[in-house]
Amino acid sequence: LDDFVTSLGEKPFRAAQLWRWMYHPESLAGTFEEMTDLSKAFRAKLENHSRVDSLTLNDTHVAKDGTRKITYKLDDFVTSLGEKPFRAAQLWRWMYHPESLAGTFEEMTDLSKAFRAKLENHSRVDSLTLNDTHVAKDGTRKITYKL
Repeated sequence: LDDFVTSLGEKPFRAAQLWRWMYHPESLAGTFEEMTDLSKAFRAKLENHSRVDSLTLNDTHVAKDGTRKITYKLDDFVTSLGEKPFRAAQLWRWMYHPESLAGTFEEMTDLSKAFRAKLENHSRVDSLTLNDTHVAKDGTRKITYKL
């Protein structure tokens, strides 16, 4: 996200502001106009170079240590493309599982060519950089990515 923001001529701190509007459950934005702490010029650049796609919030859990676990429904997006809901789990693995992050839709080899074509037409692959993976005593995996 830092690279994308700076490629638009903006300062790197704007990535954190944009991230909040994209992923923070209390402030998910459906349009660039709703991102009121971003300048009008930056919102215009975003409008010209990207789009707002939203996931449906599934659940938010706050652990004892204050860590927030947020889950989204990917199956809504997948079914909107005419695919069966189980395809969401396949897509999720390619998007977020550290051992199988895909850089292109072509790399998602267990998805049908037709589904990959739909994904190509309705979305894009943006890569996050893996920061750390931690397995807690209860088996919960905490994965952090760099913005």
